Amino acid sequence: MRIDHTVLPGVGRLHVLTTRAGRAVGVIRHHGDRRELIVYGADPDTVGTSLLLTPQEAEGLGELLGVGGVAGHIARLDHHASGIVTLQLLLGPDAPPHNLSNVGDDLSGDAAVLAVVRDGHVVTDPAIAGNGRDGDLVIVVGTMTDTLAVMDALRGHPG
Repeated sequence: MRIDHTVLPGVGRLHVLTTRAGRAVGVIRHHGDRRELIVYGADPDTVGTSLLLTPQEAEGLGELLGVGGVAGHIARLDHHASGIVTLQLLLGPDAPPHNLSNVGDDLSGDAAVLAVVRDGHVVTDPAIAGNGRDGDLVIVVGTMTDTLAVMDALRGHPG
């Protein structure tokens, strides 16, 4: 299995999952709430079918595929591992720009950004969120020490 991510200028972001068998399915996350499901034909450069989904339909499809959302993910982490904490940080205008998908990579690696609440929308893929912005509510999960270190880095006060 392989997942590729491509920025579509003026549109949003394309995520394509290619199975072991070589079949591909994609999702375009349009700017805003729209999602478009794409099933590619035998030729990976040819779209067989596309389907525009409302936010509720996209959420329903996610549930059918076994995606439990952020709360379910946190509950599973808490259930399976002791010592896991989640903390929230509201970024201000003075916060340095950080790519939220790898802000903790140079630290111990036992904490990471789980989600971002931006403009009233929850973004559960930090790679899609990109750099943190003023007003973002960043949710970090990990061990207490490492989660605090990531929070410090987000504020511009590393280690």
